[in-house]
Order: sequence, then structure tokens, then C-alpha cells
Amino acid sequence: LRKNTPAIYDSYSFDEIYNHFECKAYAADKSSRPVPSLEQWLFLRKQYKEFVDETASFDDLVSPTLGYAFGNTEEPPPFYAMKSPGKERSLYAS
Repeated sequence: LRKNTPAIYDSYSFDEIYNHFECKAYAADKSSRPVPSLEQWLFLRKQYKEFVDETASFDDLVSPTLGYAFGNTEEPPPFYAMKSPGKERSLYAS
């Protein structure tokens, strides 16, 4: 067992996890998912390292809220993520 993982989840199939956490309903609800903040990204990375791979490295040259670096540059990509009123999350040219 991974540390801090409830024992029951180790016996779950993909479909059982999908149903247990009601992923279909979450995926269908397009209105309640804002673009994650830097704090949320850092929390998710911490959780990934704790529960999935403690050796994982996230050495981004660009903040995860700005996108991904191209090559070894510290320049953000020529787009940004934003949620428009009444729409889903999207990428916009910068």
C-alpha cells in the first residue's frame, strides 16, 4: 500500500474508482471548474509526490499557471488559460 492510501482503493478497478468518485457527473459539469490557481497547482503536485511518486520533480522554468516553457527558456508560451462567462476553460493567444 502507498502511504496514507485507504486500503480499499488498492482493490478498486478503474471503473470502480470512476463510479465511486462520480467522475461522469463531474466531467459533465462544465460550469464549476475554474482555471486552477498557483496554490491549487502546488497542492496537487504535493499530493502527487506523496501518493504517487515521491521522487517526481517539477522543475518548471515557467509558473504552472502560465503554461509550459518551450525548450530551456524562461519565457511563457504565447497563450494563457482563462474561463469565459458561460463557457468552459480555454486557451487564448497572448
